[in-house]
Amino acid sequence: MSKWSWCSKRTLAVAALACLSVFEIRTMCAQKEHPQADHGVPADVHSLRIVDFFNRFPNVGAILVWGEPNDAGVPEGLLTRCTGTLIDERVLLTAGHCVAWAAGGIPPFIKFFVTFSPNALDRSSWREVFAYVAHPSLPPCPPPDLCTFRGLDPGILDIGLVFLSEPVRHIAPARLARPDVLRAPGITGSLMVVPGYGDSDSPPGRIPQPQSDWDGWRRIKISSFARVVADEWASWSVPGVVCYGDSGSPTFMYDSATRRVDDRTVAVASDGGDVCFSRDDRARVDTIAARDWVRRTIARQSASSKQRY
Repeated sequence: MSKWSWCSKRTLAVAALACLSVFEIRTMCAQKEHPQADHGVPADVHSLRIVDFFNRFPNVGAILVWGEPNDAGVPEGLLTRCTGTLIDERVLLTAGHCVAWAAGGIPPFIKFFVTFSPNALDRSSWREVFAYVAHPSLPPCPPPDLCTFRGLDPGILDIGLVFLSEPVRHIAPARLARPDVLRAPGITGSLMVVPGYGDSDSPPGRIPQPQSDWDGWRRIKISSFARVVADEWASWSVPGVVCYGDSGSPTFMYDSATRRVDDRTVAVASDGGDVCFSRDDRARVDTIAARDWVRRTIARQSASSKQRY
């Protein structure tokens, strides 16, 4: 293939991606609001994933676990990843299982990084992490991310916090939703937006794609709210949209009347089931208990590190 041919194809691909992103959330939501006449929403609508090419969700970041050169036999490069949301200038909200496995300490050649770039593979955008905390309700999660619980397990609130070494400037943090917004009358079936750094393609019967195949992009997904299961859990419609790498992704409410996305997250992605499609269970943060834990943990970390958050 000639250099000109390759470059022109690459240019056309980027242009197509940009055009697709212009329609973004409105197009996706319109498809969900007006399903086809077969009295159901087609599976391909549920699984729509649009690249956040124009950085519509700048406060959503990728949490990357990176292996540096070592003699312990640990592979070098990207080991695992999750998604988180900036809720304070140094703090990301994520899924508890994304950090619980490291609670007992990790070797110095394994590093946590965070990036808010639409494409997480841009290493110039990586920020250092100096601390992480999982909610105390989580059971032990031996590395690498071998948590034994599943979504909807009673009494478990799968949330955690990641603390950055330096504050994030020029990005407005997201907010936590007001208490019990998911219990409001008439909310069942409401459309909600999930931006995350998950796999782009994991159809039923396939294992998650290798880390080396991941393209790094943040993608925007749309899903319908199903029900509150408990104080800790809620479920969204299946087939789900939460895939490997989306763990910790925020869930923002979408107002179909104004066609705007709220900046308050109601839940974080936790369990997409087997290869993403069999379930979509998320940890609620629209509760007083979740909000209080987040507030207390940030205050405690601030006091122990003698830094202001």
